[in-house]
Amino acid sequence: MTGGSAGIGAAVAETLALRGMSVTIAARNAAVAEQTAARIGRATGTPVAAIPADLSLMTAVGDLAEAFLAANDGLDVLVHSAGGMHPDRVVTGEGVELTWATHVLGRRYLDELLIGSMAGRDAGIVHISGGGAVRKDLDVENLQGERRYSAVGAINTISIANDVLAAEVAARHPGVRSYAYGPGPVRGTGLTAQMRAPVRAAVAVLSRVKGSTIDAAAADVVALATGSLPSGLYQRRLKRIDPTTYVASGSERRAIWDIADRQTSACLA
Repeated sequence: MTGGSAGIGAAVAETLALRGMSVTIAARNAAVAEQTAARIGRATGTPVAAIPADLSLMTAVGDLAEAFLAANDGLDVLVHSAGGMHPDRVVTGEGVELTWATHVLGRRYLDELLIGSMAGRDAGIVHISGGGAVRKDLDVENLQGERRYSAVGAINTISIANDVLAAEVAARHPGVRSYAYGPGPVRGTGLTAQMRAPVRAAVAVLSRVKGSTIDAAAADVVALATGSLPSGLYQRRLKRIDPTTYVASGSERRAIWDIADRQTSACLA
């Protein structure tokens, strides 16, 4: 459970622990991750492990996968919840724009490293973001805001990319269920914590008028990850969304996959 120390990630982790599942949460802040794991363990009676990891750095993603695999003999559920909005364009220490690195490269690389441990287990992967909410093609010349950057534009880009990658995982690994889930604006997640006050206020109003709650979004994620719904794009209340022609195109998906693969390799070089 990436991004498991707060918000939807923590709620999903607690729900799975209540079911008696062995849960590992990953989060950038080690102290907060340990505190959340301990709290969930006390509340559910099921021990929860915590691994500190910055999902924007591919070296850290590799360390996360190595630590998880050393402690577990397989994986049934992988939920990607780590991420956030950033008012200004920030580049990681590995040279990648922060939103793209966390929401796309980190997720794709962790999928790659862990999917072998999911074989034969009726396993599911949920990418929280997308779900067919943004009905556009990716601008491959501006994936990292190289030409123009805005926080909303970056989120729209990673939303489409998550749809693409979730669909490509399903195509490459038909034995693993793969979902992109878009909960819409969710109250109290902290997604906009780093944004300026007017943006935070606007999102807060929108989440109250048209949005969902952390518990409702978490319930959807758990239903996808542990249920039997077919791979695909889903929005709140598990409404299935048809992919755009772009996302449905195998050649377009492979092109984005290959771009992400090359960028990941460059980070690790």
